[in-house]
Parts: sequence; structure tokens; C-alpha cells
Amino acid sequence: MTDQKKTILQLFFFFLLLLLESTLEQQTSSSSPVEKSALLVLRSSLGLRGRDWPVKGDPCLNWNGVRCDQNGSVTHINISRFRRTRVGNQNPQFSVDSLVSLTRLASFNASRFSLPGPIPVLLGSSLLTLRVLDLSSCSITGTIPANLSGLSRLTFLDLSNNSIQGNIPLSLTSLQNLSFLDLSSNSVDGLIPASIGALSKLQRLNLSHNALSSSIPPSLGDMSALVELDISFNDLSGSVPSELKELRNLQTLVVAGNRLSGSLPTDLFSFMSKLQIVDFRGCGFTAVLPSTLWSLPDLKILDLSGNQFSNELPNTTVSFGSTVSLLNMSENMFYGNLALILRRFRVVDLTRNYFQGKVPDFVPINASLSNNCLQGPTSQRGLSDCSSFYSSKGLSFDNFGQQPAQEKKPEDIQASSILLDDKFEVRLGSFSKACHQENNGRPKKIARLLSRLSQSSQESIPDSPATATCAYDVYCFGKILLELITGKIGISSCEEPQFKKILTEIMPHISSQDKEPVTNILDQSLLVDEDLLEEVWAMAIVARSCLNPKTTRRPLMRHVVQALENPLRVVREDSSESERFRTIGSSRGSSSSGRVFGSWRQSTSDPVAAGTSSLLSQAEGFARSGGMTGSSTRGSSRGASSRRSMKDV
Repeated sequence: MTDQKKTILQLFFFFLLLLLESTLEQQTSSSSPVEKSALLVLRSSLGLRGRDWPVKGDPCLNWNGVRCDQNGSVTHINISRFRRTRVGNQNPQFSVDSLVSLTRLASFNASRFSLPGPIPVLLGSSLLTLRVLDLSSCSITGTIPANLSGLSRLTFLDLSNNSIQGNIPLSLTSLQNLSFLDLSSNSVDGLIPASIGALSKLQRLNLSHNALSSSIPPSLGDMSALVELDISFNDLSGSVPSELKELRNLQTLVVAGNRLSGSLPTDLFSFMSKLQIVDFRGCGFTAVLPSTLWSLPDLKILDLSGNQFSNELPNTTVSFGSTVSLLNMSENMFYGNLALILRRFRVVDLTRNYFQGKVPDFVPINASLSNNCLQGPTSQRGLSDCSSFYSSKGLSFDNFGQQPAQEKKPEDIQASSILLDDKFEVRLGSFSKACHQENNGRPKKIARLLSRLSQSSQESIPDSPATATCAYDVYCFGKILLELITGKIGISSCEEPQFKKILTEIMPHISSQDKEPVTNILDQSLLVDEDLLEEVWAMAIVARSCLNPKTTRRPLMRHVVQALENPLRVVREDSSESERFRTIGSSRGSSSSGRVFGSWRQSTSDPVAAGTSSLLSQAEGFARSGGMTGSSTRGSSRGASSRRSMKDV
């Protein structure tokens, strides 16, 4: 009985092997001499090695990466990561002309196989049965052929990590069956076509690491099937369109590394309940973060670093099914106490914000908390920085959990200590001692800043006086104005030798006669039209006057404030009108600023006319004289004249 069972099993396996062999031969044997000849030509033109594609072997049976249908027609070619022969490496080319003979080819994958040169036009005109085209990391150059639109059956197109240039052809958006499109890591420029929204079946779109410009097209919100959207690290500007809220199937949203601005739409995340990855780092967003972002149930990675978001964390206790792997909120302006929402996160980076209070137990032990206003952790912001920030928002600071310290004396006037609103009204920041001089019944404006420098300040500023005079305060404010105009953060706090070097680069571009040179030093992130350029020009002239090396020829802070209230009057008053203002006189601030800056344009014209060398010689002579507030012995008569004109005003 046992022997009979063994015999039956042996016969069963024998017939099974015969059946498998017969099926294998039917499915993989090549029956088309034309296609075999085409494959041999392709093997030769690409310089493929014999170990991958042996000459004497059957392509459908023995060639790696080649698949055929039951009729022996080639349907798939995968040469990904293949290596060329030594001869083939001597002159590699994108030579695939023989593919036109493969009439049933559905997939061609050459990723990470060197194909230097442009994409052949024949790919779009002849391979009409192609569904998958993967040419990623192939060293391709040139542009994207417009006739790729002829591949109407294409569902997968990957051209990433090459050296492709030019625009995204509009014809590409007619590939209605596309579900995957990746053009990332190239040099593609121009606009994102608005017609891209017509790709209704597209699930993954990656345009990152290119040179795409202009704004994000609202039509992206029409791609209802989209699961992944990555447009990061381009040159996109403007705001995020609210139409993106319609991407209800979206799981990954990455817009990092662009020049975006403004606030995010409040309802942006209202319908994106499937979002798992959100990356907004380094975009320049401002205002308040939409509260709906915190309630996304499947969120796993959230990166908001390098923006200017400014609001408190929601103190929610809602529990979610998944735990977020990463939260990066560093380099923003978030404030308030650390909230319960942080319980969702495993890895937390909150550095360079303004959070205050104690660190609760629910905050992850590995959280990065430096450069905040927290009690306990090391490397926190200074008291003046934290107090100034919370004061600017009308909030109280907990003083690191200690009793209010004795009032500190300001060390210097820097950009972190001056607050300017949209009307150029100057507000106190971290100054603890300052004299407010009323100006026509408006006591909130700063006319003079008088304080005694601390001992540490005297040590940090060589040859500085023991008392900060009006002239020295105005000099520091001139530095602040230059910092605002040029966008070069740190001008107001650098040492004098370094500051003089900066002046040699900036001053030649500030002329009281011509506004165009100012554009050479203007912060490139500012959007300035013709009218605003005149205001910036006026600020530059004010800054130059504040930085006059002769202290007696620097304006009073009262006049600086008046000028910033009416900046256009500074540059539009001609000399005759300025003379008329001096003789007529007026009690109004605008007329006063016209008189003062009319005289400033005349009094400061000589260093401009003499060039930068003249200005520097005055500055160097002033530095050698041994004091920042004492007048130079040279040109004393001119200084006396200047004092008289100021007194007259």
C-alpha cells in the first residue's frame, strides 16, 4: 500500500513538471525574429554586458529584465542599474532607436543607467503602447519633448534627477491617464501650467528641486485623486491658494524652501483628513497657524521651521489613534506655555521661539527647547529679549519665574530694541530708561533717547563716552535704518571697524539727487514699487544723515521721527522750497520735517559729491579724534554753522 502511494506521487510530480515546462515555453519563447533582431541592436547600442543579455540566449528566456507575452512579443524592458561594457563606457549615448520595432512594449525602465543626451523624439511618436517610462537618474540633458503627449496610454512618467532644462510643455498636461509624474531634481524653469489641474487621475506629483517660478496655480485643487504633492525648493512666490483645501485624498504636502509669504488660508486643512506629512519649512509664512492643522488624525510628520508663525499652541487633550513621529517648529515666533498638544509627538524641536513657563512632564525628554523663554532649560533667550517680545504683543512675561529684577540700563540701541509700526511710529522695545519728549501733544513718539551706558557697554565700544548723548543715540538709529533697508541683520550690533567697512559698500549708493542707486543695496526680499522706492530712498537719506561722522551735524531724534512720518517730503522738497520753509516756519510736524531734511540734503551733499573716500576720511578722522560725541577740530567753522542752522529750526 505504501509503495503504491509513492508511485502515484511520483507520476503526479512528473506530469506537473511537464505541464510547467510546456507553459513556460509557450509564454517566454521568442517567436518574432524582427523583435529579437531589434533587441540585439539595442544591446549593441547601449553596450550591455553579455552576462545580462547573452547573445546566444533567447531574450524572453535568458535576458535579465526582459518579459514577453504568450505570443513572444516583448512587453517589458528593465535595464535599471545595469552596467555597460568597457567599450560601451567610452562613448555612452541615448541610442534606443530599435525600440520602435517592439510594437507591444508597455514598460521601459532605464533608471540609474547612464543615457547621456536629450530624450529621443521617437519615444513620443512611435512607442504608442507604452504605459510606464522611467528615465530617472540617467544623465539626460535637453528639454522635455512636447510630443510625449502622444503616449496617451502612459500612466507612469519619471524623469527625475537629471539635467533637464526648459519649461514644462503644456502638451504634457494632456496625458489624461497619468497617475504618477516626477520631474524633480532638474533645472526645469518657468511656470507650473494652470492646465495641470486637468490630470484628474494623477495621484503623485513631484516638481521639487527645480527653478519653477511665479505662484502656485489654484488649479492644483482640481486634482481630486492626488495623494502626494511635492513642489518644494523652487522659486515660487505669493501665497498658498485656498483651492488646495479640496485635495481630500492628500497624504503628503511639501512646499518647503520657496519664497512664499502671507498667512495660510484658515480652512486649508478643513477637508484634508488623510494628511500624514506636512512640510512648510523655510517659506516665510507669517501670522497665525490654522488651528485645524492640529486636529488631523493621521498626522505623522509636521515641519514648520524657519517661518514667522506667531501664536500659542492649542491646549487640547483630544487623543488620536496615531502618534506623530516628528514635530519641528524651530525658528518661528510661537509663544505662551507649552501645551498638551505636544503629547502627540515623539521627537520635538521648539528651538528659537518665545515659549515661556515651566516645562511640563508630558513634553518628550529628548525635546530641543533652547533659545526660548522657558524656566529650567539652559541656553534660553535673555530677559530683555523675552520682555520686549511679550510687551510688543501686549502680554506679560513671567520673568523666568523670578521676582522682577532691578531695572537694567540699556547697553546700546539695536534693531531688537526698536519697534516700528506700519506708520513708521517708533515704539519702545527693551529700553528700561528713556526720556519721552512730547511732540505736539503726542507723547508716545520718541524724540530723545537719553540713558547712561552700562560698564559692559563701555568695554564693548572702544573710546565710547560714559554717557549716551542724543548724537550717539541718533548714530545708532542710523545703523538700524540701514539694517532695515539692506536686510543685512547684524549691522546695528557689529563693531565700529567692521561697520566702517560696511559703510564703504553702502554709502556710494545713497545719493540725495538720484534714487536709482538705492536699488543696489535694497533688501531683495522686499517688493517695492515706484512710490515705495521713494520712501526707501528717504529712509536711506535719513540714515546717512544720522551717520554723519560729525556729531554736531546729526539731526535730533525729534526730526527723525517727523521725517519718517512724511518720508516723501524728504526727497520731493527742492532747495527753494526748503529755503522758504526756513523763513516762514511752521509748528506742524510735516513742515518741520521738510525744513530739516531740506537743509540736510544741502549739508550732506558735500560728502556725496566728494565720493566715498571723502566720507571715509571724515569717519576715520572722527575715530582718531577719540570720541563719538565730540566734534572734530577740522572744519570747526562748518560745524558751528551747522549748529546755528539746527538752532534756527
